[in-house]
Amino acid sequence: MIELSPQTTARQALQRYQLPRTFAEAHDYLYRKLHSIQLLSLYKHYFPEEYNRSEKRSLPTAEEAYSPMETEFVELVDERLFPLYTEFMLYGSGADERSTVIPVRSLGEDWYNTEYENLSPGWQLALFLIGEVTFHEITEHQPDITIGENSPLREIVWANVQWDAFKERWKHVAEALHPAVAHIPLVISLAYHDTGNAFLDSTDEAPIEDCSWNREDMDLLIKEYQEAAAMITHINELLEWVGSDPGHLQTVLTLLKEDKKTWTTAKKD
Repeated sequence: MIELSPQTTARQALQRYQLPRTFAEAHDYLYRKLHSIQLLSLYKHYFPEEYNRSEKRSLPTAEEAYSPMETEFVELVDERLFPLYTEFMLYGSGADERSTVIPVRSLGEDWYNTEYENLSPGWQLALFLIGEVTFHEITEHQPDITIGENSPLREIVWANVQWDAFKERWKHVAEALHPAVAHIPLVISLAYHDTGNAFLDSTDEAPIEDCSWNREDMDLLIKEYQEAAAMITHINELLEWVGSDPGHLQTVLTLLKEDKKTWTTAKKD
């Protein structure tokens, strides 16, 4: 029996039961059904309680890209598992524009295409620390930072850095100075999109585009996002400590300058 909702006309209800008449129509019909089943099965797997409680309609109409229940699932993923471009996926797509690709929202900062003044204070400080901007630029935008010299990393040749020695050095410094400074190497990796983490190394200009709606890719993204969140916490702790006292920043710059030779190798021409 076909049940009509107050918003559904008899014609609209009957159209749901219209059989495909061509190969193309059959292909599109099966594709939409298969994709819906895939999303709903993922919903049941990752959020079983919410799935069982849901009273939303499970399948989309011919005028919808995604059903209310599919929308509910996507919003839960964005809220609890990892960030998505939900607006683009759910509300920027036409009925025939479903995609099997997960619209992952990158966390990497495209700072080289952003005006310095438009960056967050944390990113402004990070770019000064790694030598991408001068002390004039950082003090202009953050007057509380009264440093009078550039970061020693401004003149560094990154190809000459012995990264294992560099990381080990800052682990030792952290034991005597502050735990957060152990993450100096991580700030550099973050800025140059070289952390090894999918969320932090990608940007809006170079997004993650190779993950589909399946358990394997979902589990991978969940793991990557958890690791990214931990890295961001470490970096925020470092930037908060460095920015909390001019003496902290000066100490870090002095140490970078004094022991630079211990973790770099000058290459002969």
